[in-house]
Amino acid sequence: MRNPVCFFLPSAVLFLAPAAFAEDAAPPSAPAPPPAAAPPAPHSGAPLRPTLTQFAATGRLERYGESAFGFTAAGALFGVGFAAEAPDMTWSHALWVASGITALGSLGNLLVPSDIELLEHKSGTLSDEELQRRWQKLAEKAKVRRRTGAVVGSLLGVTSITLGILTFEGELGTLTDDQRRALGSTLVAGGAIGVTESAVEWFVPTPVERGFALVGGPRRVALSGAPSPNGFYLSLAGSF
Repeated sequence: MRNPVCFFLPSAVLFLAPAAFAEDAAPPSAPAPPPAAAPPAPHSGAPLRPTLTQFAATGRLERYGESAFGFTAAGALFGVGFAAEAPDMTWSHALWVASGITALGSLGNLLVPSDIELLEHKSGTLSDEELQRRWQKLAEKAKVRRRTGAVVGSLLGVTSITLGILTFEGELGTLTDDQRRALGSTLVAGGAIGVTESAVEWFVPTPVERGFALVGGPRRVALSGAPSPNGFYLSLAGSF
């Protein structure tokens, strides 16, 4: 009866020992790393106040340029009024009135600051949120005015070209050949310039709009990436 006990006891020990050793030798599994957080969307807006100062200066230069062009056009209309002088003075008076209106408009444009210049002047008393909100309103108004002005300018330009053609054909007034050529050329050239400017005005944003497009939100397309436990995280954000 003693032999079986001696036989099975070592067997039990040998049977249990490898499991115990294997349990001790197995290293504890490392905890899974937490998933990497998505990187924040890159802030692509330009600095608010420096950008406003830059575009206010651009708007001021454009205003001066427009005023200079207006004074030049007023002088040209005034001179053509003398060239088109006729016995009834109808065309001369009309051109002189147009010259005076153009000169007054150019003077007002020269003396009155633009909206973005006024906003830049008041920016020191406004918070960033209020400044951006007001800039957004100005940009929306500027776009409506720009498109409306482009339509009106195109209509006026087409009308001027039509009157110039009628003048060349002798359908308007009793003018000499020299007067007809001078007046017709002026009307056609002025109308062509007006139509061209209106087309540019329709498609080219004002400084107010261009500036706000830089500070008002993210870029059209923003690409960002970061490593993650399973590979690489890629983010594509855009506004359309």
